[in-house]
Amino acid sequence: MPSSGTLEDQVGSDLYVRPRGVPDAAPPCDADSTGGDIVFRTGEAASRHPDAQHFLGLKGDLVVAWDGTGAASDLYIYDLNKRAKVLVVESVDENLEWVSPMTVAVWVTKAYAERAVAAGCPDTVPGNPAELDSLIFLDLGTLVLRPTGRYRCVVGQ
Repeated sequence: MPSSGTLEDQVGSDLYVRPRGVPDAAPPCDADSTGGDIVFRTGEAASRHPDAQHFLGLKGDLVVAWDGTGAASDLYIYDLNKRAKVLVVESVDENLEWVSPMTVAVWVTKAYAERAVAAGCPDTVPGNPAELDSLIFLDLGTLVLRPTGRYRCVVGQ
């Protein structure tokens, strides 16, 4: 992306995938996207979300990205064939756990502050409200979220 606009629109605003090209050749690693790249616009101008996304992994034709800088942010799934965002899971803990080749376990915030305390979570740290998280399985083959019935209490930020 050329250097123009505000800093928020420049830093981390795009995720792009560059085809490798010739087998065993080192891919060109430019800071900006070039012709032939698959580009996903992710910054403020594109998504109305100020955080920069960063690459977590590639599973088949799906790019897994993390959006945010805190312990709980959003998980984004992009489809390279569709060249589009296909799923957003909000308020996800950054520690993902693979439970099978196509299934990832993610903790998703279900209740915050007073609602978490009402659900039984202790409010132990002043200024950091309690959160109630639910463990969800994400099937990357179908993009279906399945609750596991497991919950945990954590201290929020």
